[in-house]
Amino acid sequence: MIDLAVRVDDLDKAWKYLDDMKQTGIQADSFTYSTLIKGIKNGKKVQNGPHALNKAFSLLKDLQEEGLQPDEVLFNCLIDACVKFKDIKKAEEAYHSMLKAKIVPSSVTFGILIKGYGNTGHLTKAFEIFDTFLKKKNIRPNDVT
Repeated sequence: MIDLAVRVDDLDKAWKYLDDMKQTGIQADSFTYSTLIKGIKNGKKVQNGPHALNKAFSLLKDLQEEGLQPDEVLFNCLIDACVKFKDIKKAEEAYHSMLKAKIVPSSVTFGILIKGYGNTGHLTKAFEIFDTFLKKKNIRPNDVT
């Protein structure tokens, strides 16, 4: 139901379903949280970027407080949401949280970061990531990268 609400861009309904899940004792998983973060990132009705990002970061905190391990997909969604709202500092925060959670970033993660740095005019940092992580650490770039 959350996925359907996100697909029709009704985030208020998606948040209500999450609250309903919690009230009935159903534990949300990493997929559920990733779906909500995708909704924040892709939503056409989201007007307040910083508020939406704070809500996304609170989801990550909730997940961790519930004793669940976030996965790479969730972190990539969160980093991508930050990039959409051109908040590279929040993207870096999400990336460092990913590393702290001992999740190994992939070429997708680095591609999102490169896009974020490029879109915010930090080209030196974008090339630094490309050189350091993709070339020197032998992570294979994907077509998007």
